[in-house]
Amino acid sequence: MKKIRVFPLVLIMVMIFSLLTGCSKEEKGLYNLSQEMNGLDKYQITGEMSFSLDQVDPELFGLSSQELSLVQSILNNYNFTFDAKIDTVASKLIFTNYIQNKNTGEQKVLLTVLSDGNKVYLKMDDFFNYIKSFGNEETNREIDREFASVQYISIDRQEMKDMFTELYNSELLAEQLTKVYFDLGSFVKMNKEWQKNYKDLMEKVYDEYEMGIVKESNNKYTVSLSLQDTVNVFASFLKYSIDHIEELDVYLKQEIPNLGLDNDKINEVNMFLNSMVNNIKDNKELYKSQIDLGLSAVDSSISMWEGSQFEYSLEKTKDNAYVVDFSGKINYHDAANAEKSFKGSCIVKQTVKGIDSVTFTVPTENILTMTELRKIAESAINEPIKLNINLKNGSYTSGNQEGKLGIKVIDSTSYLPLKEIGNILGENINWDSAKKQPYVEKNGAKNYLNAKVIGGTSYIPSREFEKLGYKVLWDAKSNTVNIER
Repeated sequence: MKKIRVFPLVLIMVMIFSLLTGCSKEEKGLYNLSQEMNGLDKYQITGEMSFSLDQVDPELFGLSSQELSLVQSILNNYNFTFDAKIDTVASKLIFTNYIQNKNTGEQKVLLTVLSDGNKVYLKMDDFFNYIKSFGNEETNREIDREFASVQYISIDRQEMKDMFTELYNSELLAEQLTKVYFDLGSFVKMNKEWQKNYKDLMEKVYDEYEMGIVKESNNKYTVSLSLQDTVNVFASFLKYSIDHIEELDVYLKQEIPNLGLDNDKINEVNMFLNSMVNNIKDNKELYKSQIDLGLSAVDSSISMWEGSQFEYSLEKTKDNAYVVDFSGKINYHDAANAEKSFKGSCIVKQTVKGIDSVTFTVPTENILTMTELRKIAESAINEPIKLNINLKNGSYTSGNQEGKLGIKVIDSTSYLPLKEIGNILGENINWDSAKKQPYVEKNGAKNYLNAKVIGGTSYIPSREFEKLGYKVLWDAKSNTVNIER
């Protein structure tokens, strides 16, 4: 059992190094240039992210067909651009994110983040204005009611740590993640530690290994990978590691204490490594032949991903700026079920250059603290919920909300559109693709709901909400149902 828990850690390390490790002239050049860029302590990053979803099964994301169409429309018609200025010495940051119309070039501010090393400020008024531009009257009323005078939300170190502690149930991890936001110099320190570890790994273990996937032209380094390329690199890396398992064993045992594990876990990992290394030393040729067999088995399924491609490039321009481009295309062809096929792409372009300083005015007015925001959220959660639905015509009321639902009558039973009801009640509806059932997670447990899927939308009888702790009352005379909590 212990080996099973430790193995993913080792496997992840192997997979990461397989695509980062290489000692050819081009591979060393790419590494050195990337470290030069990452070594900047005061810099500006400007960039653009573009996505497209050309073909996707709504069930993959647990969305209805209508919701998926909205997501596709946003991704296919808008880019996300950003401008960030960072001073890792003074721990200052200003980051602005925009949404840009691909056709007109018009862009609007979505969110601005400021950090002075003591507090993080989220400039929310632009974000609220963007949300209100969609014209949902109920949403707009809620924003005006709760946040009319709010321009910023502030988060201090303790509030950030409390959030991460609740999220990950680990004070140690929470402290480390909080440090990333409030001590920007920790990035530089981590990078220097990574450089040292990488250099040691290259010199002590992989000094003769080459990936063969990096090309160089006029100080521009390019990495192009298909799925087949990735598999081949991973396989060649594994074979090299098997042939040099003794050197790798020494290196890993030197680095394990730096992973932040407690002594018991370190001993557990060391015991596993001893067992694994001895086994590999005694069966090197066997394992390499199994890798070849694995490649043959993978070849039969790679055709389903034909056309998938990833490309990364890094170059330094004459004005000492660094240009980083990434493009990824994923094509998945399901011959047995064309509806399950997937086709999408992502393009990221960014420019990094050194700057002298980062300056901004720290907000002092119209600020809502994270503690105050949590109280507002808790109050909303604890507020009694009552949803009244007229099953004759689909009209509903809930507090100051009202609208109309598309109700289906199946075998004399009224079925309610799950996603719409979930949104009204504030429930997060998920989709289990394997079981083909919707569910809501409560206290770490999945509560599955019996649904009928019609036109990509899930419908359930009102009584199903009792599984989520609601009281469901039906009035036969008026043919209305009340869902309360």
